[in-house]
Amino acid sequence: MPRLHNSLGVKSCVFAGLMLAACHNQPQDQAQPTSPPAEIGLLTSLPVYWPEAADMADMLAQSNDVPWPRAVIEQQHRLIPLDALNGPRGLARVRAVLLAQPRPLSAAENVALDDWVRAGGHVLLFADPVLTAESQFHMGDKRRPMDVALLSPILSRWGLVLTFDEGSAAGERNLADPVAGALPVNEAGEWQLDPKRGPAAGECRLEAARAVARCTIGQGSATIVADASLFEAAADDRMVVRQQALSKLIDSLAEAAAGTAREKPGEGQKTPAKPAATDPPDRLQEYD
Repeated sequence: MPRLHNSLGVKSCVFAGLMLAACHNQPQDQAQPTSPPAEIGLLTSLPVYWPEAADMADMLAQSNDVPWPRAVIEQQHRLIPLDALNGPRGLARVRAVLLAQPRPLSAAENVALDDWVRAGGHVLLFADPVLTAESQFHMGDKRRPMDVALLSPILSRWGLVLTFDEGSAAGERNLADPVAGALPVNEAGEWQLDPKRGPAAGECRLEAARAVARCTIGQGSATIVADASLFEAAADDRMVVRQQALSKLIDSLAEAAAGTAREKPGEGQKTPAKPAATDPPDRLQEYD
């Protein structure tokens, strides 16, 4: 059964205590990081930064129980939770952003994200068509993570379509990804190149059995994974695989933001870049 809640709002009064708690739950057996430290924006409905909690009091009570993805990332980098992508407290603060099964974006946020990437921003996006993680919250509860990624406007803008085969076999498996190595997925979607790709579409390469799209968009880039089971907890060797895959993907994001990214070989389908688009005066209408 799918699970999850909408993105928890950032509460500045809680921030300091939760930041200090990250050191209490460090992952084991991690390789020494080689990427430059980066400040990475975070917008997610998943319990990546905070544990899943019923309310703020419950969150504070669990402040020492740092979710493992945050512990992995903050070994080398700093996560900056974002309430929104637009405005001075949004993407303007960072050069790299992690969007992990985020809530639906507003029209203004879609425009802000697209403009930010084209100007040189770099995004790692997890968009799961059928989330498989469990949640303590029932369907319809706003605290539950997004069961289905609702990001079609920005994906279409970048020339991608997210598909899902309902007849595909359930169960976790590892895909071979040129950056992450072994990438755990469960009922993953697949990327298709939009046959109606417009002139604003990026140059995209489809990899890891089409579950990963790597796109150059203007001066920036987007790595988009059609699954979010990487963020689920697991036991023993499966947990090590998750930690290593997430660490490699985040390091690659940091390298791109620092301008030190190394070209990774890929077997996937490539698309030619389109000429620059001439946008309408009010681009918000595109996302209405």
